[in-house]
Amino acid sequence: MSKEVIAAIVTGIVLGVIVAFGVWRANVAFKPGGQNGQSQSSTPAPEPTQAENSGITIAKPQQNQVVLETPVIISGITRANSWVAISTEEEDYILKSDENGEFEQKVELVGGVNQLVISTFDENADESKSNLLLVYSTEFKLPGEPTPTSQEEGSEDSVSEKIKEKIREASILPLAYLGTITDIADTTIQTKTLSGEISQVSVNDDTEYVKINDKTKKIEFADVAIGDFIVAMGYQDENDVLETTRLLVTEPVSPPERKVIYGEVLEAKRNELTVRLVDGDEINISKADKLVVENSENAEVTEIDFSDINQGDTIIATGTNLEPNLEARKIMVIAKAPEASESPTPTPEE
Repeated sequence: MSKEVIAAIVTGIVLGVIVAFGVWRANVAFKPGGQNGQSQSSTPAPEPTQAENSGITIAKPQQNQVVLETPVIISGITRANSWVAISTEEEDYILKSDENGEFEQKVELVGGVNQLVISTFDENADESKSNLLLVYSTEFKLPGEPTPTSQEEGSEDSVSEKIKEKIREASILPLAYLGTITDIADTTIQTKTLSGEISQVSVNDDTEYVKINDKTKKIEFADVAIGDFIVAMGYQDENDVLETTRLLVTEPVSPPERKVIYGEVLEAKRNELTVRLVDGDEINISKADKLVVENSENAEVTEIDFSDINQGDTIIATGTNLEPNLEARKIMVIAKAPEASESPTPTPEE
């Protein structure tokens, strides 16, 4: 057998493996029952946050990322032409993914811990869910500027070094570890995270300590105790230990009480809706103090009144979960009830 034939066979095998791997990755991305990708990666580059049923992947920001300014852009991918609802601490956003399943939305954050509830509904009304936790801090300090060199500013080497520095900063994102302290050593704090796992943070002489209750005040490392709930901000090392630059002692974080629903209006009253969900259950929706109602007819979103919602309309609503009810902060009418057909003209009697 000639060398050319052998080379062709080897090349074909390699290409086949690459194609098979690509197909496998695509299937995993949208296969129900996939793994939850919310755990932190030990590599500097961020990993996308994936929903439990893998119907939605958040590309950025990273799970548990420390964000230094607001608004921030939430981007991801789900099934094509799906409705996407993003519920933040104070605001709600409803939009559609494009024909490739991509979506992007600028959202406002509040200071401190932000728990975003994200749901998507495809053309068959199948729902995918994902929670994204971000910490918004204006006090967190980025790594210092590069040490000045004797190179002249504007020189080729100087510009090259600045570009490299930007790349390094972009590839290492600040993260936050949240949890209850279970052990304290000389420079290491062990915590039990919100998901029940054990994590470790390291501190040093430059770490800032702040206690937040009725007032915000600076404290010392000696004031941090076992049983405290902390939000540690810093950079993850190769052993998944967070090298902490800022540590907050604060109240424990509870799971968000917000919910997103999709369904058909069975009854529309002055201050309440009865909605049948996709699984057949019924839920009563009341109005929050600040309720936004919109209509998405003809791909153009317009603000309407609560009284404009009618029986038979299909809606998406976000708000506070008050089982078995929902106090809605935002309602989007995504399909109006079919108009009643005109009554046939009576046939004259002979």
